Amino acid sequence: SIGNRTVGGAGKTPAACALAQWAREAGYRVAVLSRGHGGTRKDRVLVVSDGRGVCAGPDRAGDEPVLLAHALPGVPVVVAKDRYQAGQRAHEAFGANFYILDDGFQHRALARDLDLVLVDARDPVGNGRLLPWGPLREPAHHVSRAHAVLLTRTQGWAPGKSPAEQWLSRFDPGPCFGSVHEPGPLVLATGESRPASSLKGKPVVAFCGIARPGGFQETLEGLGAEVRGFRGFPDHHAYTRREAQDLAALCRAQGAELLVTTEKDWVRSMPILAAQPHAAFLRVSLEIRRGREELFRMIRERAAQRGVTPGGRP
Repeated sequence: SIGNRTVGGAGKTPAACALAQWAREAGYRVAVLSRGHGGTRKDRVLVVSDGRGVCAGPDRAGDEPVLLAHALPGVPVVVAKDRYQAGQRAHEAFGANFYILDDGFQHRALARDLDLVLVDARDPVGNGRLLPWGPLREPAHHVSRAHAVLLTRTQGWAPGKSPAEQWLSRFDPGPCFGSVHEPGPLVLATGESRPASSLKGKPVVAFCGIARPGGFQETLEGLGAEVRGFRGFPDHHAYTRREAQDLAALCRAQGAELLVTTEKDWVRSMPILAAQPHAAFLRVSLEIRRGREELFRMIRERAAQRGVTPGGRP
């Protein structure tokens, strides 16, 4: 299970991508199981990807499962409110024997062999209050039930010195690993791919609907882009044609060369922006920098305890 304790922003989707890619390359028959937040499906179980292609759009499946489906060729992605049913479908239809539960720390109805919890190294608790008065989904001390913690955005912090590690020392969870988010490439509506460094000095207008919109603007500015206009929307926002027209007009008014968004937002806005050649999205990947081999050894050991080995049957 990959999850977190706060509402969005920790980087669960890039982490699910990174671990699913590792599991597939290691030889496990991996499937990703998701609830599909924001989807309008009527099916109890929806196959978003059969490993050969994307079978459902964000309107039915939700944006994050569709993003995962595009990013993980060869990996089935299955959505259901009951993740056990999703796992059954993945096993019966695709022979899956290794399941990644996306955003599953609070989905305690389903047993798991390893709970990996993501914590932002810079801001582990926000204002420290529970929903709806703060970002916490559950009391802070519940992090102690994690088998392991993956710190995200550890750039600039020495091991043991980040605010998150100081905070985590109070609760004694499992071992702590470190990761960073790496931006790039920049993918244009035409399908052309450019390095993230191509944004340096380029005038852009940007928009996104994610948990922490300001973080995307900071990323673009960190790459040297000249952000002449920025619009933030609610997380999982469903874009309208009028909003796309307004963004394109802002782009023209500001003399921007590109209208840039996140990959997650591109999944939702693609039907109305794909025809605009100046539109683009910035892909972001997660790289485990601290304890990578130890984490993967831990996962392999847990799988072996269940009798699951690379290429083996469950």
